[in-house]
Amino acid sequence: MLGLGAGLIVRPCAPGDTDAVVALWRACGLVVPANDPRLDISRKLAFQPGLFLVAEDAGAVVGAAMAGYEGHRGWIYYLGVHPDRRREGIGRRLVEEAESRLRAFGCPKINLMVRHSNTGVITFYERLGFAPDAVSCMGKRLIDDNARRSARARPVDVTIRPHAPEDTEPLFDAAISSQAEVYRWLPWCHPDYRIEETREWIERCRKAWAERSEFNFIIADPAGRILGVCGLNKLDGPHHAANLGYWVRTSDTGRGVASAAVRLLVAFAFRETDLERLEIVAALENLASRRVAEKSGAIPEGISHSRLSVHGRMHDAAVYAFVRGVHGPR
Repeated sequence: MLGLGAGLIVRPCAPGDTDAVVALWRACGLVVPANDPRLDISRKLAFQPGLFLVAEDAGAVVGAAMAGYEGHRGWIYYLGVHPDRRREGIGRRLVEEAESRLRAFGCPKINLMVRHSNTGVITFYERLGFAPDAVSCMGKRLIDDNARRSARARPVDVTIRPHAPEDTEPLFDAAISSQAEVYRWLPWCHPDYRIEETREWIERCRKAWAERSEFNFIIADPAGRILGVCGLNKLDGPHHAANLGYWVRTSDTGRGVASAAVRLLVAFAFRETDLERLEIVAALENLASRRVAEKSGAIPEGISHSRLSVHGRMHDAAVYAFVRGVHGPR
């Protein structure tokens, strides 16, 4: 940590700083419609969090900066100092700390992007030794956060509820009508699947719910018709984490049912349990499941190699997460 006068330090950002950093960025005019600042923070905290810095004074966040290094160049983004604390050297010290940490990675050069109209910031960086490069800056968006927020604003009309004994036959019907699609990734839905297995599943769900070891839900439409199942399992008590899974009957896929149910499930988890992290792990080839994770607002965290075994074959998997600090109640 670097002292910046009495009581002022530069340190890595923590999840608990999210609200303060968002407020800081808004005060600095750094938040634009194309970017969700909370998603940006959660993504950075999941990747090279030691390069996400805040300047803190008497418990208040007065400055922040993101840095990153992909093995070729270092980058600095979202540098901001509260308007009331400018010209105190806070911005310089944030950049110097970022440079020090990047240098420790073996980073040979830092790049950054500044709008041409932002002459004050250009002058600031020039004083720190930065100079324009004869290059064109180009970008391509891979995840449309605006579309994801719009999807969350238009939820499909579904409900989730615990399993009941009377669900046996309609749930069995939903499963066997979807075997061709579900069995590929969920071996329990095998060609010889019997109604007794549905009955056993419901009994297990009810017992697990009573023990608070798993939380599995029926997904239903407003008329009560069963559309699928979603749930939280593999609860890791010491780390307040759980796996999140889902499946939807084939006749109702492609309508946003799964992503709507997942959002309800996430709301339940952060309202009714002490879970801090919910993880979706989907095989790379399971594009439908991955789209659900992305549409429901989960944070993409990367690829986990040989993570899933399905039908005797190992699969690389995409990992997504919901975290209380980003997706929980505000």
